[in-house]
Amino acid sequence: MTILLEVEEQNAVIRSVEIEMGDDETVEAAALRFAATLEFLEAEEILEDLIADGEQLQRHHKIGHHGRRWRHRHRRIRVIVFSPRTPEPKEFFWRRDMLVGAAARVAATAFGYVGGNPGLQTDTTPSRVLDNKKTLEAEHVHCGAKLELLDSGGGVCDPS
Repeated sequence: MTILLEVEEQNAVIRSVEIEMGDDETVEAAALRFAATLEFLEAEEILEDLIADGEQLQRHHKIGHHGRRWRHRHRRIRVIVFSPRTPEPKEFFWRRDMLVGAAARVAATAFGYVGGNPGLQTDTTPSRVLDNKKTLEAEHVHCGAKLELLDSGGGVCDPS
């Protein structure tokens, strides 16, 4: 059976994926297969909010009892991060409850920074430095937000 998963963000489908599964396989097995295809989502996140025909799917449910079109309400936010040392921005999919400091470290690593105390600030005028100890949601970071990586702790860029 072919199952279509539509990943929804702000009431719009941002990505869809199809997989082949047997009727007797579990929803959890399908979530694992979807997660392997969707690099930015983990199986547990998919299972948190997985719906078919208006019904919340549970990990132990058998696939054959549900429709072939499933929907997941995306709990991550898509953020574009710019670095002062790199001309091309990078796109990240972060959980809303991720701490700003943790997100900044992920971005710093992706841009090749080593050490330091990275942070993030908005690209608005005037810019606003985000509190590393608060969550992205608490700092009002929304899907599609553009942020700039701060190199406030003397980190260096690894040239390799």
